Amino acid sequence: MIDQVLIPLLKIVIVLNATLVAVTYMVLLERKVIAWAQSRLGPMRVGPYGVLQPIADAIKLMIKEDSRRCGPTSGCSPPRRSSRWCRR
Repeated sequence: MIDQVLIPLLKIVIVLNATLVAVTYMVLLERKVIAWAQSRLGPMRVGPYGVLQPIADAIKLMIKEDSRRCGPTSGCSPPRRSSRWCRR
């Protein structure tokens, strides 16, 4: 039981966790290199050492997205029958 289920699940969790951590650090490194190349301050303004910048970007993206329900009074028509949401 342990050899067939638990050990493969543990390996999957370790690999996924390592991948997520590596991608997080690569995004932070990319931002710092780009800030250095453009002579800007970089992502240091959000959180310690700029580690909260991706979270701030995700929140900004969700706030900027303007989605609303399509209807007869909304002034937009859905592109397909299955889609009932319009974006402006």
